[in-house]
Amino acid sequence: MARRPASHRRGRLWSRLGALVLALGVAWGGGFVYFLATLPPERALSPGFRVDGIVVLTGSGGRIRAGLEALERGVADRMLISGVHAVVGKGEIIGQHRDYAGLVGCCVDLGHSARNTIGNAGETAFWAEQNRFRSLLVITADYHMARSLTAFEGAMPGVRLVAYPVASRAGLATLAAEYSKFLVTATVARL
Repeated sequence: MARRPASHRRGRLWSRLGALVLALGVAWGGGFVYFLATLPPERALSPGFRVDGIVVLTGSGGRIRAGLEALERGVADRMLISGVHAVVGKGEIIGQHRDYAGLVGCCVDLGHSARNTIGNAGETAFWAEQNRFRSLLVITADYHMARSLTAFEGAMPGVRLVAYPVASRAGLATLAAEYSKFLVTATVARL
């Protein structure tokens, strides 16, 4: 039996590689459409709703204000802002949210160690453990919620996490990048 020429074998290899790339692209695209369709809507907290603590992940506008509003309503007694730049202190937070100066002074902790979502999860897990918190209201952008909860669940398996998404106006490129990051986080979490 004669061996097929090397060019034929390379052609079959490229054909299979192309089919694999196409299949992965279709799977990614389908998952992305599902990701977009299931972005969590903003929600209202029912009267009397309580958790042990509130955590706000830094980023796009509205997150800190949403946390401070929940803190003011008595949803929890303490709040962590995770991922705060090293040079930012409570004074800067108060400067941007003067109407909540008293709350920031007494009841808000700033986490300066997190540099990404996995870091947010670790920083929050440490804070929750130090305070013996068993339930947290997690505030971040709607498009960032799935990845955040995946990371937080891995870091705090015994803590009840309640999603409190803030609506965003993220563009398609940001959403696509976030979906790809979510896939990586979800894959790593399962290992």
